[in-house]
Amino acid sequence: MAKCRRKRKAKIVPGKKGRTRQTLQACVEKRRYPVRRYETCHDKFLNYQGIKDFLSKVQRSYPNKVQTQVIGRSAEGRAIFMAIISCGGCADQPKMATMIEAGSNGDEWMTVSTALYLIDFLAKNQNLVKIMDYFIIPCSNPDAYEFSLGNSSRENRCGGARKKPDVSMSLCNNFPVLLGTCDMAQTDTMDFLTRLKAWKENYKCNAPETLAVIKAVATYQFATRGGTAITYPFGFTQGVPGDVEDLKKIAKAGQQGLKSRCFEVGSIYSVGGLTYGTIIDFLRTNRSSIKFTYILQVNKKERRLESRKILSLGQDIMSCVKFMARNVYMFYTRPQSQINDCKSFFSFTVSALGKFV
Repeated sequence: MAKCRRKRKAKIVPGKKGRTRQTLQACVEKRRYPVRRYETCHDKFLNYQGIKDFLSKVQRSYPNKVQTQVIGRSAEGRAIFMAIISCGGCADQPKMATMIEAGSNGDEWMTVSTALYLIDFLAKNQNLVKIMDYFIIPCSNPDAYEFSLGNSSRENRCGGARKKPDVSMSLCNNFPVLLGTCDMAQTDTMDFLTRLKAWKENYKCNAPETLAVIKAVATYQFATRGGTAITYPFGFTQGVPGDVEDLKKIAKAGQQGLKSRCFEVGSIYSVGGLTYGTIIDFLRTNRSSIKFTYILQVNKKERRLESRKILSLGQDIMSCVKFMARNVYMFYTRPQSQINDCKSFFSFTVSALGKFV
């Protein structure tokens, strides 16, 4: 893995009540972060209502650039939103798009905050949407997210047991599995049975949250805190796709964009072990027109999530996505390629997770 060149960041020192936020606002005003103005989501984990208010505010502020759509509803009836950030007519080439899904694990508040940062940044910076449109689902499991955030005592933050039978805390591996598409001769049989049994016991076939994401894919005809990595298919086999070198090249471009963080690059299997039911394996095996699909693990394992790190992490992940999207665009528009090679509306998908489950 390439060595990381670390950049010094503006230091945010917690102190008396209100001091951290004031310090962060000062850093933003002094242009130490690439955002035009301070937003509450930059240093606070927003609850579900706060997410709704934020999306409404962004849409009101940039009506010609940002739209929000309800792609479905959760088991408890909460709307699942997708932000569409587009600058129509800015590119000479046909537009491609990037899909980003976050929040499938209700405990991963940082991934939701990172997705909100991306929406905020892309809405305020037109250059990045000239060649790519962005479709971002910031919180795909709102029931679990709201429940987790509402029970955020120290015990719960440290992984303390809590139960609410009608809430599926993690849906990140809740996608259909298709076996037999790759050689599994080298997969240990006991490991296979153990992992497949775990997937089966947690699989919610009709989970409305999962169906909403799948429906969004079909509608547009495009297709955790556990470490820091950029992973590509597959998780259910040691084998890799035939175009693995192309996938690896885009992942390494994202790795280069993360100048202040060390991210591992590899297949889901090589990074997280045998894994069933991930969204990118589902997209790759069921909607093969999507060539570039990745899971981005955005946060190291910590006993306590710190909201003061939202802005710096969001800045780094935005840089990573920007590098990856730019290289995907160049892949399809280079002289020896044809834009029609990208048969899907979405050319690039990212699922922002904290960890494999």
